[in-house]
Amino acid sequence: MSHDGGKLVKEFNDGRIVSVSASTPVTPANRIDHQLVPSNLDRQFYINEAYKQIHNVMAQQSNQLVLF
Repeated sequence: MSHDGGKLVKEFNDGRIVSVSASTPVTPANRIDHQLVPSNLDRQFYINEAYKQIHNVMAQQSNQLVLF
């Protein structure tokens, strides 16, 4: 995800095209070296996604503890 760029779409063999990220522009970056991070990278998007994953893990751990 980036602050500028294009749309990310998935093209299927049957001709269908599906927008993967319609609301947020993307810049292709298959490999990012820590010294070459694109300046237009939406860092806050990735920070928010990391917090979502942390929250999911913490919720699963607390649910498991209740079972015992």
